[in-house]
Amino acid sequence: MNWNRLGRAASVGATAALLTTAAFGANDLRQTSEATFAQEQPQAHLRHDEASGRLMQVWGRAFSTGATAREAADAFIARYSGMWGVGAAELAPNGSQDVMGGKFTAFTYAHVYNGVRVDTCWITALVRNAENGVVLVNADLFEIPDGFSTTPTIDAFEATRVVQAEYAHLNIFTEPELVIYPRAGEPALTWKLTATIDDIHAYENWLVYVGARDGAILDRHDGRLHIDVSGNVQGKATPGLKPDQGNNPAALMPIGDAHITNQSNNAQTYTDDNGNYTVSNPGNSPVTIVVDLNGRLFDVDNHGTGGDLSVSQSVTPPGPGNFTLNNSPTEFVTAQVNAILKLHEINELMLSVNNSYPINDKRKAKVNISSSCNAFYDINGDLSTNYYRAGSGCPNMSYSTVCYHEYGHHIVEKGHDNAWPTYGSYHEGNADVASAMTANTPCVGEDFFGQNTGCLRNGDTANRQYPCNSGNHFCGEIMSGCVWHTVEALNDDGLNGLSITRELWLNSILLHPPGIQPGIAIDFATLDDDDGNIDNGSPHYRQIDEGFSQHNMGLPDIDTRCDNLKKFKGNCKSNGNLVAKAVFFDNSTDGWTVTFNMAGTPTTVGIFDRKAKAVLCCYGTGPKTIKLTDPANCRNDVVAQCP
Repeated sequence: MNWNRLGRAASVGATAALLTTAAFGANDLRQTSEATFAQEQPQAHLRHDEASGRLMQVWGRAFSTGATAREAADAFIARYSGMWGVGAAELAPNGSQDVMGGKFTAFTYAHVYNGVRVDTCWITALVRNAENGVVLVNADLFEIPDGFSTTPTIDAFEATRVVQAEYAHLNIFTEPELVIYPRAGEPALTWKLTATIDDIHAYENWLVYVGARDGAILDRHDGRLHIDVSGNVQGKATPGLKPDQGNNPAALMPIGDAHITNQSNNAQTYTDDNGNYTVSNPGNSPVTIVVDLNGRLFDVDNHGTGGDLSVSQSVTPPGPGNFTLNNSPTEFVTAQVNAILKLHEINELMLSVNNSYPINDKRKAKVNISSSCNAFYDINGDLSTNYYRAGSGCPNMSYSTVCYHEYGHHIVEKGHDNAWPTYGSYHEGNADVASAMTANTPCVGEDFFGQNTGCLRNGDTANRQYPCNSGNHFCGEIMSGCVWHTVEALNDDGLNGLSITRELWLNSILLHPPGIQPGIAIDFATLDDDDGNIDNGSPHYRQIDEGFSQHNMGLPDIDTRCDNLKKFKGNCKSNGNLVAKAVFFDNSTDGWTVTFNMAGTPTTVGIFDRKAKAVLCCYGTGPKTIKLTDPANCRNDVVAQCP
């Protein structure tokens, strides 16, 4: 990975000048803006994609400040958006999100060119709220060439007809949106729409891009994100992590988020995590209380026989009105109880980590679909989770880590809606991480293919390495491996690895990283940082690096040059040679560089055997100022007198 080290200076304020593509071509703008940033913000760091050279990430001590967090983010966009070859006027504010319980705020901007949104392109600026300073920026932006036309040749109706002809067996088509689609490195003006069908047993959902000039289908994406070969109220549900099978019978446990209705007055409520409820009632005559699984956040739909689970009984106030669901377990009922129990569990856990994370939306969980050996998240449709019934040697898919994985897709989609469809492996990898962070195991889908068949995927043992160009589930194991090995590194040091890592991982999604790449480790470390100076590391920098390094995604070395600097001196020799020298306490900074400014001439030299030395010729008589500019602010300037 291409790490660019810069060094330390004042941050740009909210009144920074605006750079536009009207003044420069995209390439000139990018180069000029990067040079300006390097000069004005030497304390910051840039990370470019090795293959394309595109700027993907900026991080370091605050490099843009403002009177408010929003002003700091806007100031950065106004001053430095040109580093991506994009004018500030092309970036439209697209929401903000609390990160790490008020420690940071993330501000996202959409890329809009000539009034048309550039699909799956964004920039997100993370502001440290204590000083209203931008400390990290993630971006996936696409340069639109000058003169690119945003006028379509075919209209939305024609685009819909194209998709209807291609997917004649489907019957629901969304209203097309005109977007610029960055396809294969070239922008394409397209109509974007989805095609689906209202039959869950023959379900398909496609995201389709139709060329707005020639009517050709340019790209399509299956919106069913599969786990791959692809519930006082109590209920009998599948215990532990294994599926509903002969060696793991259903056991009684409390059901949270069950829907309670008092039929006498239509009062409604939901059970708490322990299955307890209190529903209002005006009198003391017997009433009928109904329990179903249309919960506050999850509505369980049964697509097998027997209909949706619902139980009622007459209760004399004040009760108790106790219920047992699925008392004589059957596959289709157990699947319903499992779904609400496991989905409620992961949702509550993630909200306990960040109660402002945007997953307080109600979604369907569709169980007992008439197929086997799979499950999926409907990302192009209603954002439901979907589970197949038992068959072909596989158990019913509504169980533990499968539920966690599918809801993990929802966590990613709600926190980073730009990830799909461009970064499918990021989606799959983080869905596996959601399961691991809930179940405390990297094993996803234990006994997925039947008793004693083991894990479907295991981020601990897969040993996937970055970069990866295989399938989404395969490459996704890089992400699950990095995160799980960070848990282990923290555990090895006697810390609560799961709790620490879970908070960093969940909040990192809100930073909108452009797929699985080493910048995610920097996201983790930036969130972990406690003093606004990432250059001196963070409380768990070493363990994050250890976890991510196992998959070629490690952190940059911590810059200890100032702390290790023993002396800095300069002099002018009788022959007019100007000499600058830095001496360090030990060899830990060998291999790094330092930069001296020698009478106005920047000179960069390497550190070898604890020393760095630069000699410049030739200077006349008089005082000459020698500065150590990188690392900056470590020592006072030296004035050498030339004879």
